[in-house]
Amino acid sequence: MIHIKVPATSANLGPGFDTLGLALNLYHEISVEQSESLQSSVHWNHSEQALSDDENFVIHGMNAVFKHYSATAIPFNLKMIHCDIPASRGLGSSAAAYVSGIVAGLYLLDQPIEKKLILKMASDLEGHPDNVAPAIYGGLMASCMTDQDILCQTIDLKTPLSFIALIPDYKLSTSEARAILPESYSKKEVVFSLSRLSILLCALQNGHYELLHHATQDLLHQPHRLSLMPDSEKLIHLSQNELVYGGFVSGAGSTFMLMCNSEHVDQVISLASKSLSIGLAKWSIKSLHLESEGTLWEVS
Repeated sequence: MIHIKVPATSANLGPGFDTLGLALNLYHEISVEQSESLQSSVHWNHSEQALSDDENFVIHGMNAVFKHYSATAIPFNLKMIHCDIPASRGLGSSAAAYVSGIVAGLYLLDQPIEKKLILKMASDLEGHPDNVAPAIYGGLMASCMTDQDILCQTIDLKTPLSFIALIPDYKLSTSEARAILPESYSKKEVVFSLSRLSILLCALQNGHYELLHHATQDLLHQPHRLSLMPDSEKLIHLSQNELVYGGFVSGAGSTFMLMCNSEHVDQVISLASKSLSIGLAKWSIKSLHLESEGTLWEVS
């Protein structure tokens, strides 16, 4: 049996559209073993999270491995232990499911579990590596796809950052959030976002977090996705508070992420709770930190 644990992720960080992502301490956990019968089974520890096999991206990841090795699917017993990562909220739930399924498939076929291969296969399933790279390797990562390979690099933070996830009770699908984006951008819009991305990377690496308010701005995706998110004016206002370094749409939304000093977490949560209590949506607020280890597995 193999036990697999994959962290949540938050992509983009504002101007790092489809290129930046970071791992956070919410987790997707499963265990898998080969079935002694000819039938596969899926057991959900929490019935309210249960999905059909067609909707379960863990099984999609396993099937991708079987296809990659041209192998007959091996009957399995899959236990969905728990998933703290809310679906369709911009926190990498699909990436975590794909990654765990790929690790499980490699285990069932007795193939080496290599992170580089997991990255390639999960990126093919997800469409881009911004979520899957930090889900696999942990930390804050920049990534891109070439014709032959996927390149990714870890970005070390100068000093720790606290992340406060504002998670609404409504879902926002990636397809819907991508459909609203324009087909083309002006040179002014592109330069605006590239300049912020440059400052963002320098500010994170050098610890100049006072620059993050400006450095998390962009014109490529956030203004369009915020238009799909109720209470967006409140979210922007919170991101501009003096206790907050900056804020950004997490992935494709609907979560909005605030960044602050760890000493101010309680105050920021109190401010957000008060502001969003009279909003259009119901909000869950979680204090999170960077997860450095990425995907972990243990065979027993």
